[in-house]
Amino acid sequence: MNEATPVDLLMISAAPCWPLGDGVRLRGYYMTRALRALGIRAAMTSIEPLPDDAPDEMHEMVVPWPDVVDDAAVRQLREGWAGAGAAARRRLADYEGTDPRQIAGVHALVDRHHPKALVGIGLHSPLILRAAFRRHGIKKVWYAADELIGFHLSCLRRRARRGAGRSNGSTWGQLCQHAALETLFVRGLDGAIGVSPRDTMLLRWLAGAMETATVRNGVDLERYRPHDVPAQPRSLVFWGRLDFAPNIDAVCWFARHVWPSLRHVTPAATLRIVGAAPVSRVQALSALEGIEVVPDVEDLRPLAHQASAVILPIRSGAGIKNKLLEAAALGRPIVASHQAVAGLGAARGLPMLVCRDVGQWRVAVRRLWTDPALCRHLGAAARRWVEREFDWSRKAREMVYAINRMPCRRGEPGAIQRRPAIERVDRAEPARKAA
Repeated sequence: MNEATPVDLLMISAAPCWPLGDGVRLRGYYMTRALRALGIRAAMTSIEPLPDDAPDEMHEMVVPWPDVVDDAAVRQLREGWAGAGAAARRRLADYEGTDPRQIAGVHALVDRHHPKALVGIGLHSPLILRAAFRRHGIKKVWYAADELIGFHLSCLRRRARRGAGRSNGSTWGQLCQHAALETLFVRGLDGAIGVSPRDTMLLRWLAGAMETATVRNGVDLERYRPHDVPAQPRSLVFWGRLDFAPNIDAVCWFARHVWPSLRHVTPAATLRIVGAAPVSRVQALSALEGIEVVPDVEDLRPLAHQASAVILPIRSGAGIKNKLLEAAALGRPIVASHQAVAGLGAARGLPMLVCRDVGQWRVAVRRLWTDPALCRHLGAAARRWVEREFDWSRKAREMVYAINRMPCRRGEPGAIQRRPAIERVDRAEPARKAA
């Protein structure tokens, strides 16, 4: 995009959205893409530049972060960080390793593009939004997705239950660090958006967001489509980042507590654990009979179609699981924990089998392995469900509605509106690794 192109909604972050390796980048890319497809003047920008190998489509959606920032912008940043807790804000920003002069570049972006809303994604985006706190006629909204304090509390509770409290030092530190970030930088912003009602509630109660809204994640229905290919009998698959604590806990728990009995009854059963950057605890699972750890897969779809069922034995964390929406869009039968579907509301009526304990997991998996008709029914129902509820174009409309209804503390920028004359982005989609 041209450096002076007018933008109504500017998605800002510290890191770029490429490669699409985690939930934050997926949300930022897909939401911006869907907004533009609706005719919204939307763009992305990040302090760290977009890699050259990113798809051309993504380069067209990005405006560059300013290379040079003048002293006036730094003064505006300090004014935005001023007030109660100013010294603590500066210390936390220094602890996070952020450069105030780089963050101050947000003021040059505002002057160039005149956005009606700055929407922050990622951990450090509240620092950027707060830097623009005193700018008039611009809404500052944190697209937080998972609420950080609740996320870490969930992980800590799970560790305590399994008797691993002595290894919690770094996680307790992360909890305190992120609680400080939310308290010092989110309070006073115009709003925050979560991906589940629980996350949204915590953004208001714990982070202190003035206005909140829930916009659940979407899924790319073109990229993730059902295919009528025969699945390998008695097989399971899990995918996700394998250096992410909730995923590590999930696969290790399943492999130790559920898998042995399944394998005992069905000696030919197989389980593939697919994802980027597997830690040593996950790699060690490949020593168990029937389990294969498959790291750094460029395209997970063939492996998903080869499995009889997809498992999501998540026991901690928050938000909406992208892997669940992807599996549903692929038309795969799903067995999920109650925690994995918590962000979707009531588990009853969901087109998948939901389990609370080891016994239910054993029964559910065996049921799918022995009932092809049930597998077909659940897969087709899951696809219809995401088509109805989780298309990104629907999520983009929800985002615009949520931001438009949030009052602006400093001036009124006017509503974000569709502009039919804007050129639509094509439907081509870059490949991504398991996330």
